[in-house]
Order: sequence, then structure tokens, then C-alpha cells
Amino acid sequence: MRSNLEDALRSGGSGVGTRIVRINALNTAWGHADAEAVAGMAPDAVLLPKVTSAGDIDMLAKVTGSLPIWAMMETLLAVLQASEIARHVLHGMVMGTNDLLEDLQSRLRPDRLALIPSLAHCVLRQRRMVSSSLTASAMCSKMREACWLSASRVVIWDLTERH
Repeated sequence: MRSNLEDALRSGGSGVGTRIVRINALNTAWGHADAEAVAGMAPDAVLLPKVTSAGDIDMLAKVTGSLPIWAMMETLLAVLQASEIARHVLHGMVMGTNDLLEDLQSRLRPDRLALIPSLAHCVLRQRRMVSSSLTASAMCSKMREACWLSASRVVIWDLTERH
């Protein structure tokens, strides 16, 4: 999977837009290898899932260098730490609403009522730190294949292993 993604990125990928690669969380068996691989692939940014603190961002930056990092905000702890995380995330946050709903012990409703406080909190924290950033909400509905998020010409390529 990594070599296919690297080939696609080198050949121009999906065309116009910001190309972001979602890696496995650093506390998984694949996370550090993903981080090392993505650092050499030349995407526009890397998306780190399961972020719970700014320390997670700092750990990834040690491996990926100057590659822009986006944080996947998908737990209650991440939402509560949004200000601290936003200070370290210069490019954006993606709201992982399926996992967040689970962590909130809630269910998906068409009006997304249970998510509104968390979404608003993260948007306000991110915008306060970086006025040009993007906070996007990803609803992947527990898909097992690649998750594509289209928001302001952003494409997220999923490099994660799902077991």
C-alpha cells in the first residue's frame, strides 16, 4: 500500500488540491513506519489520528520534519485539549465524528446535535490560533476502504491498517 501511494503522489496524485496522507496512530504497530514512509513521499501534509495532546504532534514532527501536520480530533480528550493541540497544528484539524460519538456515548442523528459542542469548540480553538486554517468534519461511516474528504479542495489518502 505504501509503494502504491508513493507512486500516486509522485505522479501528481489526484490533480489539483491539497494532498494529505492519513497514517496510523503513533501508538500502533504501524505508526512509526508510516510516519517515516510519508516523510519521504512528498505529500502536502500528514494527518495524525487519535491525537490526544500536543505531545503527539511533537512526536510526529520529530519524524516528518517540516511536513505540515493535521490532527484528527476523534476523542473527548482531544476536544478538551483542543487549545493546546491547536498551538502545534498549523494547518488544520479533522473531526473524526464516528469515534467521537462513540467516546461521547452518543448516537448519530441527522442534526448532529451531540457533536455540535465538540465541533464548535475545536473550530473556535483552531481559528483562534491560526486564522487561515481549516477545520473539517469527516463522516466516513466506518468505511474500511480509503476515506476521501473533500473540503476546500482537500484530498485525504488513507494509509492506515484496519484490523
